[in-house]
Amino acid sequence: MKIYLFLAYVFLSFGSFAQDGYLYLKHFDVPLPDNQNVLNDLSTDRQNRLLVAHRAVILQFDGKVWDKINTESSPHRFINIDDTTFVLTKHTISMLEQDVFSQNILVPVFNNPYPTAGGTLVKHRRSFYYLFDKQLIRMNSESFQVDTIYKSQLGYEEVFSLNNRLFAFEHNYLLELVNGTWVDLNL
Repeated sequence: MKIYLFLAYVFLSFGSFAQDGYLYLKHFDVPLPDNQNVLNDLSTDRQNRLLVAHRAVILQFDGKVWDKINTESSPHRFINIDDTTFVLTKHTISMLEQDVFSQNILVPVFNNPYPTAGGTLVKHRRSFYYLFDKQLIRMNSESFQVDTIYKSQLGYEEVFSLNNRLFAFEHNYLLELVNGTWVDLNL
């Protein structure tokens, strides 16, 4: 009987140590009133700090302190391409870079001519494809100059790259870009 009491004591003792953890969960509370918690996306930066796209700013959390990264308009989405993090906002595409003090800053690289929320950015070969408001724009990957605007009566829903090929959904039709022309794969 004594051995069972000893094992129960050891189990309960070590069980209580496992419950402590490193951080109390209240540290993860976003420092905003509950009625303003409109969070669009999450990501991490090069320093492994948590980035939260809020409707007005980007919040950065290093495990102890929340900081704000100001944006010109509402951040919608983080896109990681190669070793760069892009931030899609209502009015711009910006690169997330670090200054000499390792603080995150946003550097705008493209101003959206038709401000709208949403969209995605895909790199395929030497071009970026920017989808927003059911339109698709091809841009040069170095200068972000617009090369081509693809228009559609039905509207583009999604664009993605797979096995070095570029695909898009036009309404519910799957298309592939072949030699500069979108080919319907449903035919």
